[in-house]
Amino acid sequence: MKAETSIVIKRSAEDIWAFFEEEDSQAQWVSGFVEARDRSEGPYGVGSTWTDVRQQFGRHIESQIEVTEYEPNRKTVYKTTGGPVQAEATTTFEPVEDGTRLNYVIEAEAEGYFKLTGPLLNRMIQRQVDSDFSNLKDLLEV
Repeated sequence: MKAETSIVIKRSAEDIWAFFEEEDSQAQWVSGFVEARDRSEGPYGVGSTWTDVRQQFGRHIESQIEVTEYEPNRKTVYKTTGGPVQAEATTTFEPVEDGTRLNYVIEAEAEGYFKLTGPLLNRMIQRQVDSDFSNLKDLLEV
């Protein structure tokens, strides 16, 4: 499965990055987000880990996440290290004339129940990604 989106937000990469790094900022724009817990000690960066908790597709989903790439104001990559879906997500921040273009790609391989839903799940994830980043744009351009 793969979902991707690209959106221009009329803010600097630094402003958007600072928002991304706020603890639980996802609660403000990611649908189904419940909490991030069991965070690793120290500053956020390569090797940082946490448990991502969501309510999605009628199910309570917990996934363990690890940051694998981290370039402030430019790029972040994380992958799941446990949970029902094995995924890797990349967000890049590209300065453009009107602000910053965020490019987001998530590639995933589902297991169990989620694997059975295949193409339907992929369409649902794409709609959710598009909606979430539209929410982020609305939130940050106020």
